Amino acid sequence: MEYMRNRVLELDKSKGKERAKEYFIKICGFDKNKRIPQKRIEEGIRTLEDIYESIHIQAILSEYGKSCIGKEEINLDGTVFKCKALSQVRSEDFIKIYTYMLTVGDIQSRNAKILWQVYYDIWLNAFVNTGRDLLRSYIKGMQESPSSFISGSFGPGFYGMPVSELDKFFQVMNAEKIGIKNLDKHLMVPVKSHAGFYVITANREVLFEKDCANCVSSGKTCYYCQETTRIGDDES
Repeated sequence: MEYMRNRVLELDKSKGKERAKEYFIKICGFDKNKRIPQKRIEEGIRTLEDIYESIHIQAILSEYGKSCIGKEEINLDGTVFKCKALSQVRSEDFIKIYTYMLTVGDIQSRNAKILWQVYYDIWLNAFVNTGRDLLRSYIKGMQESPSSFISGSFGPGFYGMPVSELDKFFQVMNAEKIGIKNLDKHLMVPVKSHAGFYVITANREVLFEKDCANCVSSGKTCYYCQETTRIGDDES
């Protein structure tokens, strides 16, 4: 079977605009803090107008068969990624795995107000999350079996996969096709970029437990899991 490699995708930000707004509100805590004036909330939402035209969601996507997935590792053409969370799924349930890199571009804000700079940063995080949701929907639409299940996104810094594994994505993917470059200390530019995996399984078994008590992580990456707000990845 021939698998797809390094497919470049332009993801329609307009389709995810409302989802990005949900992420923005949730990350800001506007949905929890009843004491925040409505005027302040509206101001934060309105700041998107300053940067919206500059946001371009691009992804690069590759597909691999189930033979690449081990008990606690993923072997992509000889490049091995370590991930303890894979031990939670029986090997016979795997169908295939997708690896991706995604960016919303290098956006320079024009407003000098410190609060607005914070809002811009949160909006960009919201669109990275939204981009993952759009990509997940795209992958789901590629599946031949309607009964297959797609996991939530996981990767460096999540569920026991060390942040240092990020460097390996540049070995197996042509990230420069979408303008992503690797810096020292496991950082990417543009900063608002993401790399990870989606796994396709034969049933609806949960790939990664959301309950911290059941997490097989080393504990060194808890900050990333707890600080990342997911909405779309909860959907099947």
